[in-house]
Amino acid sequence: MDIKHQIIRLTAVDSTNDYAKNLVLPKSDTFINVIVADEQSEGRGQRGNSWHSEKGKNLLMSFCFVPSFLSIDNRFYLSKIMSVSVLEVLKTYNLEFKIKWPNDLVFGRQKIGGILIENTISGAAIGQSVIGLGLNINQSVFPKYLHDAVSLINSIGRESNLDEIIEQIVESFKKYYELLKTNHLLEIDRMYFSNLYRLNVWANYSDYQGDFRGKIRGLNPDGQLLVLLESGEIKKYDLKEIVFLE
Repeated sequence: MDIKHQIIRLTAVDSTNDYAKNLVLPKSDTFINVIVADEQSEGRGQRGNSWHSEKGKNLLMSFCFVPSFLSIDNRFYLSKIMSVSVLEVLKTYNLEFKIKWPNDLVFGRQKIGGILIENTISGAAIGQSVIGLGLNINQSVFPKYLHDAVSLINSIGRESNLDEIIEQIVESFKKYYELLKTNHLLEIDRMYFSNLYRLNVWANYSDYQGDFRGKIRGLNPDGQLLVLLESGEIKKYDLKEIVFLE
């Protein structure tokens, strides 16, 4: 594996993604900067939400790199490789963690992690990618408004070593990034879809037309969710266009 990386550790920062975006990167597509913080004051999640984390208890990190080989059409593979990298590490605890489309990691119905991807475009390819990861590890209590939050300590009943998990995630990510770089997309897809939450299961959802039952059948190349309706129609959904109901 020829992918190199460096880890930049910060005590506190406004946002690891914002810090990463301001770094001067080598033009090489084989180098990854990894920013890790104990605390961030303006952490962000999907849909403009904030990301809550108790200082020093959880993983707050961003991966910054230049995947110049990756076409815009395949940009959702960045979400796939980050998701499967983290899931591969979580699965070493022998518990049933899943990937919830588009960018969440869940234990049962509760959220243990979230991913935020911010790309720049260069022609028909990705210029720079910053992938932020928030992963709940040793925080056992969350604010009441985060009723669906869960952590690793809640799941396994003991604290974990953050540095060890960071190293494991970085090495896993480098492996899947190498697969992406060498166009081994089927291997990435196999890992992703075998762990996709609610794949091929009838469940309740909501969209702009109201509540309905559907079955997730997969994704299209743009990363849109493909859902089979009871009528037999398959509808595609982009970010913010569908809500997962209990």
